[in-house]
Amino acid sequence: MATAKTLEFTNSMNIITFAKENNAPKVQLINNPNEGGKLFVSFGGSLNAKVSEKVKQSKVLTADLVVSKCIDIAGKEKPFFMVHTSSEDNVQDTLTIS
Repeated sequence: MATAKTLEFTNSMNIITFAKENNAPKVQLINNPNEGGKLFVSFGGSLNAKVSEKVKQSKVLTADLVVSKCIDIAGKEKPFFMVHTSSEDNVQDTLTIS
């Protein structure tokens, strides 16, 4: 399985924009009991995406989430889509230099 250190995130866009561009009438966070309860996001049933740990923990879809195409630079996985928080959500603190 790919780790965050081996993933390249490309073509990132807002989840609403992604859904519209893929003609998805709805976006659902689904628990797959056949995969040990793994969560995934379905875009209208025709396109699926993995979810980040933060999205898994919150179990909530919000309009500020981002969808990225992920490429495993180690070559262990095929490219896939991932729903995650924006990079701004990862910032813990900021020191502004004037």
